Amino acid sequence: MDMVEVGLSRGEEEFALHVQCPFRIVRGARIVLGSTDYRHPLPGQVDRATAFDRHQTQFDRIATILNGPLAADNGLLVHAAHLRDDGALHLSTGQDLRIEVFPATSGPVECWRLFVRNSDGPHYVWPPGSDLS
Repeated sequence: MDMVEVGLSRGEEEFALHVQCPFRIVRGARIVLGSTDYRHPLPGQVDRATAFDRHQTQFDRIATILNGPLAADNGLLVHAAHLRDDGALHLSTGQDLRIEVFPATSGPVECWRLFVRNSDGPHYVWPPGSDLS
């Protein structure tokens, strides 16, 4: 199950980054959205499970707010991408947002996958060897 999908483009190519590990979106020193925000129901929800099923969590609220302006601006312009030896991936954007992905498992479980949409091209998967496709 993907926790989040980030759409990216370069020229005519569209990429997808599927993230299945902890991540966060940061602006300056403030965490705008974090992967555990789905654990926090919006006010008025009875419990976590119901809020999750109804897409009424803090994660859903913030993701909806973020998606509006990003869609209007034709997405995020990535200025820099950094991949660390441990699989942590940081994308810096022109909108002063950073997407930070940080694998947090010791096993051969897929943490993230980057690929060109609608293509038979390669899939870049972390950790190497966890590619189940």
